[in-house]
Amino acid sequence: MFDMHCDLLTIAYCCYINNDYEMLIRYRDYIKKGNIKNILANLYFMNLDEMNEELGVNYYQGDVLSMFKKARAVLEKYIPDVNFYYSIEGCDYLDISDLKPLKEAGLDSFLIVWNNPNKYGSGIRSNKGLTTLGEKFIKEAIRLNIGIDLSHANRQTFKDIVKIIKENKYPFVFASHSNLRSYFDHPRNLDEQQLTELKQMGGKLGLVAVNYFAKNIDDYVNQIRHAVFLLGIDNVMVSSDNMEFLGIDSKIMLFPYQDFYFKLSSKLKKYYKEEEIEKILYKNSLSLFKERKR
Repeated sequence: MFDMHCDLLTIAYCCYINNDYEMLIRYRDYIKKGNIKNILANLYFMNLDEMNEELGVNYYQGDVLSMFKKARAVLEKYIPDVNFYYSIEGCDYLDISDLKPLKEAGLDSFLIVWNNPNKYGSGIRSNKGLTTLGEKFIKEAIRLNIGIDLSHANRQTFKDIVKIIKENKYPFVFASHSNLRSYFDHPRNLDEQQLTELKQMGGKLGLVAVNYFAKNIDDYVNQIRHAVFLLGIDNVMVSSDNMEFLGIDSKIMLFPYQDFYFKLSSKLKKYYKEEEIEKILYKNSLSLFKERKR
């Protein structure tokens, strides 16, 4: 399986600053039991008050590049048998000049916003779109061949990013953990027009197995099926966005992390051939990154 969104870089960095690696070891066990071979590992940033609220700690230490390198080293030390790709979610503390050294340090993709507006654009807690600085940020990412992840962007920011991507005919675009608004009306889910634009760009969609964005397991599977209908079998992926590390009730995750691959595979067998299930669960995600040179 390829998990298209798990905050393992954040977990690794929190373990590093607390000098306590028990949580990372627990995830290592989940991953091994769950046949998860590839992960897009995410390091996320919010404004300082939100980080204290969500994590119980303000772990931002003024140098994202240094944090990224340390988190990557810790993650690969404690979970050595996984093929990791790397993402930053929320570019609040990045300057445009940071993109090149981050790319050289292993950054594969980014989400320009979390939920609140920042200097580049806006998430779902604002109606504003990309700023002038945000447009420059996206264009520099395209120049460097960094993946552009549209999850978390509000409708206007999504629209503004899409415009730049289409103008540049840039193929390395996806939404790592977004579901279908026609099935579950949440502002983080994508509407039919956004899905059409994603298809037109050749982008891929990763559906997230969290009950904030899908009613239950059957609803999640039906969203996968409709996404396949809209985007094609080669453009649908899956992500966990597993949040057990936050102390959140594990019931919000539709599948225990260690059972995600096996239970979802079993559900999909009712509708798809084995080779189609393999595409959804890992081959589409692998092709997204392997077609792009670091």
